[in-house]
Amino acid sequence: MTYYVKFLIFLIVISATGIYSQAQDELGVSDIYVTTQDFAKLREGPGKNWGELATLDFGVTLQATGRSVDGQWIQVLYDGAVSNSNSSDTITYGWIAYWLLAWTGDILELPIDGVETVRSARQSGPLITINSDTLYYVDGIDPSTRVLDTVDSPQTVEVTGRVGSANAGFFWIQFEYEGNYYWTGSWEIGEPQGYLSVADGSSVFPYGRLLTQLQQTFGANQSNWRTISQRWYDLDAGFQTTCNNIPPLTVLRQGFFSSADVDNEPEFIAVVQAMTSLIENMNNATTLFNEVCNREDGQRFATAEDVDLAITYIDEANRQLNIVRLFLTPLERRNPLLSNDN
Repeated sequence: MTYYVKFLIFLIVISATGIYSQAQDELGVSDIYVTTQDFAKLREGPGKNWGELATLDFGVTLQATGRSVDGQWIQVLYDGAVSNSNSSDTITYGWIAYWLLAWTGDILELPIDGVETVRSARQSGPLITINSDTLYYVDGIDPSTRVLDTVDSPQTVEVTGRVGSANAGFFWIQFEYEGNYYWTGSWEIGEPQGYLSVADGSSVFPYGRLLTQLQQTFGANQSNWRTISQRWYDLDAGFQTTCNNIPPLTVLRQGFFSSADVDNEPEFIAVVQAMTSLIENMNNATTLFNEVCNREDGQRFATAEDVDLAITYIDEANRQLNIVRLFLTPLERRNPLLSNDN
C-alpha cells in the first residue's frame, strides 16, 4: 500500500454518456480524429494491463474522445465487434497507444481520462497552486483569452499538459480547474516538479513538431553513430571487432520532416538537410558492416577499400552530427511558441 500512500490516486466512476456529451459540447472532439499507422490493439483502458477489445488494421480513422494525462494513450470511438462489452449507447470506447497513431486537431483539447466505462484509478499529474495574482488563459497564452475573473484564494490544481520544456527557458502549462482546462506560463508559477510526465503539445505546431522530431532523431542516431563508428575505427586500427548487436538502419517515421512543415519554418532547412545526410551516411556505414559480417567463414574480413569507404561515411556522418548539435540549442531557445512577452 506504500505506493498508494505516496501518490494521489483518483477513483472515478461516472456516467459514460454524460461525459461524452459534455466533451462534444465543450471541447469539440468531433474535430479530433486519429488514424492507425500500424496494426493496433484496442484496449479497455489506457495501458497494456487492460484487456484487448479488438485488433485494428493499418489506416483506420477513429474519433478521439479522451487521453491519458501523460498523452501516451488515446481513447477512441469504435463501432466494430469487440471481444468484451465496453460500450455505451451502442458505442464502444477503447484506448490505443499514441505512437501507433497520427492525428488531426490538438490532442491537449481532449478530456483527461475520456469516457469512463470501467472502474479505474490513476496517479494524479503534477500539482501546482494558482492564486489571484496568477495570470492564466483559456486558449493558449494569448492576451485576448486571459481569464479576468480569477480565483479568490489559493487553489491546488492538476497539471494536464504542456507545450515545451525548460530547455527553451520558458514553457506553457495546461491545468484543470473545476472541470475546465486553462493555460499559464512557467514564468508565472515556476517549473512544476514532475512536469515532464505530462503530454507535450509541441507537435501540434510546425515549429514544435520539427523541433521534437529533430530531438528524437538526434538522440537515437547519436547513440547508433557511436556504436557503428567504433566498429570501423577498430578495424581501421587493425583490431578485430564484434558482429553482435549491430545497430539497426534508421528509418524515419511517416510524416517526419514533412516538406509542408519545413516550408512553414525555413530556419529548419539546413538542420533537416544535415540530419538527412547524417542518416544516409550512417546507414551506408552500417550496411557495409553488415555485408562484411555476412560474408562466408574464412572471408569475413574487411578489405582496405571497405575500411576507407566506411571511414568516409563515418567522418561525414560525424560532421553532420555536429551541425545538428550546433543548431539544436538555438532552435530550442528561440521557439516562438514559448515567448513570455504576454
